[in-house]
Amino acid sequence: CCHSGTALDLPYKVMVDGQGVNSGLQVKKKLTHQMKPQSKGNVVLLSGCKDTQTSADAGVGLAGNSQPAGAMTTAFRVTMTGHKDIAFKDLLFQIRSFLQHQGLKQVPQLSSEWALDLSLPFMPECAPAKVLCPPASRPPVRKGLTIGVNYYTLPKGHGQLSGCIDDSDTVIGIWKDRFGF
Repeated sequence: CCHSGTALDLPYKVMVDGQGVNSGLQVKKKLTHQMKPQSKGNVVLLSGCKDTQTSADAGVGLAGNSQPAGAMTTAFRVTMTGHKDIAFKDLLFQIRSFLQHQGLKQVPQLSSEWALDLSLPFMPECAPAKVLCPPASRPPVRKGLTIGVNYYTLPKGHGQLSGCIDDSDTVIGIWKDRFGF
């Protein structure tokens, strides 16, 4: 997501001590009276920046981008390539590290609807099986949602974004190519 860390107002947020790369981390929970009812899904938001920041455009050429793209989406694509069983914490740290090495100040945030074990894989069905289970009686159902909003009605340089729809298409491609959606 190209927007801030609390865009979905989820009850659990990963807090990183220090600069966010190879630092300590913990999951903070909102107070019970501040929480909305939970859905039946497993909602996780990996957002482009803190609430006080703005996500940057990566532009054509960065890490092989052939079209305008967001820096966060580019970092996600680079990190997921070759690491399809990466853990939540490693994904967050590697994305943050990529952005820092590009000289970008934005700090991606990770929040969720349920308490996360950050050592588990971001895409658990892509991790090597640890326990033999009986075969499923039906094929798995996967659903994902990605939204790209470029704000074309705003003037360039005053809020109009150039790569959000491209970012959405990139994430869809990653899901299809790497994860079989």
